[in-house]
Amino acid sequence: MEIVSSSSSTAGRTISLSGLSSMISVKLSSTNFLLWQSQILPLLESQELVGYIDGAITSPSLAISNEEGSSEENPEYRKWRLADRFVTSLINSSLTEETMSETMGTSTSRELWTALEESFSSRSTTWELYLSEELQSLKQGSYSISDHAK
Repeated sequence: MEIVSSSSSTAGRTISLSGLSSMISVKLSSTNFLLWQSQILPLLESQELVGYIDGAITSPSLAISNEEGSSEENPEYRKWRLADRFVTSLINSSLTEETMSETMGTSTSRELWTALEESFSSRSTTWELYLSEELQSLKQGSYSISDHAK
């Protein structure tokens, strides 16, 4: 996987950040984490970028020793950092201002993803439970929603 400037190159095709961002129709808010996650994960998978957020692709060493024995920047680190910044930018482009404030201080896409999961997955589950209870309590006349479903 090679990241060139602000684009992702997978299997010989290059897709720009703006092109990928336009494929995300729902921005993350405090109540739609699962919906948002269901569109961003397949997008990241299609570009072979999920490893950056799930920890499968980790940062190589920042520096390596050259032939003279002195330290120099690791070119693999530079490639990893560019790809990681691309993933971070893609995720950030799908956040509202409100949700972006939850991720301040993160320095990698993995940290960003973890912060979002910790902040919003429990809220979404709570919201789903609330909606489920509300649906179950709905009635039309003396019939509950469960009666109508039978």
